Amino acid sequence: MEDRFVQRQEKQEKLNQQIAIMRKIYNQQLNEINEKLITEFSLQINKTGEICKFKQNNYLRIKLRRIVFKYQLFDSMQQRKFGLRFQN
Repeated sequence: MEDRFVQRQEKQEKLNQQIAIMRKIYNQQLNEINEKLITEFSLQINKTGEICKFKQNNYLRIKLRRIVFKYQLFDSMQQRKFGLRFQN
C-alpha cells in the first residue's frame, strides 16, 4: 500500500511539475502578446493623434477661410453702402 501511495505522490509531483512548466510557458506567451499589443496600440494611438491633428488643422483652415470670406463680403457691402451714401 505504501508503494502505491509513494507512486501516486511521485506521479502527482511529476504532473505538478509539468503543469508548472506549462503555466510558465503560457505566461511567457501572454507577456509577449501583451507587449506586442501595447506597442502596436501605442503606435495606433500616435497615428490616430496625428490624424486628429491633421483633421483639426484642416477644419481650422476651412473655418478661417469662411471667416475671411464673410469679412470680405461684409467689407464689400459696407463699401457699397458708403459709396452709395457719398454718391447721394
